[in-house]
Amino acid sequence: METLLGNLQRLIDGDAAAMAPCTRAERRERQLERILAAAKACFVRSGFQGASMQEICAEAGMSPGALYRYFASKEAIIAAICEADRREDAALFEGVVAKADVIEGLVFGAMTHIRHVHETDAAPMFALICAESVRNGAVQSTCRDHIGQVEAMIRDYLDRLIAGLRDRGVTAEPLITKSNGGVMSAELGKRACVSMVLSGTASGVMGAAWVAREAGVPNAITLDIGGT
Repeated sequence: METLLGNLQRLIDGDAAAMAPCTRAERRERQLERILAAAKACFVRSGFQGASMQEICAEAGMSPGALYRYFASKEAIIAAICEADRREDAALFEGVVAKADVIEGLVFGAMTHIRHVHETDAAPMFALICAESVRNGAVQSTCRDHIGQVEAMIRDYLDRLIAGLRDRGVTAEPLITKSNGGVMSAELGKRACVSMVLSGTASGVMGAAWVAREAGVPNAITLDIGGT
């Protein structure tokens, strides 16, 4: 009986919280999140060129007038998506740096990034934005600004990683995996951060190919689960 009453009270509290009045800033933030989620779904489904503002309106369940109060173009929506990702990247690196142990921080960062990529359609969105930046000057400018900010965070983290390994007596040169399945030095990684994009997925394929060769299996299919 006590459990039932407790559950009922929690439901009441939850409904009350949901119905509680929110500020204008909170309402705006919710609308922005709604629009960006709808835009991502449309871009992944139809491509940047194929998706229209009308399609995004329908996906978000709002009128064109409401949408245009927030964003004047698809390029502006892309800029907002990149800015939201940059904030998430900053939060991730803060969590990485906060770890007292360098290796623990590295593992935490890798696992969090893998979950993010798999749970938010980040990989196809990244590919779409990069492809569009080749022919769209506004998107290209957004990409450059975003990559520059992320590179600054990665450079700082790699500096900490190199120093931390040295303090632990590790004399071997740390290597960073690349998106083509290869590796590069951490020093080079500070200047070529974009080469790390989706490197975990690529490295998994390369590792699986090596295991298959060693096992004498000529044909193998790999499965990337993520987060494990």
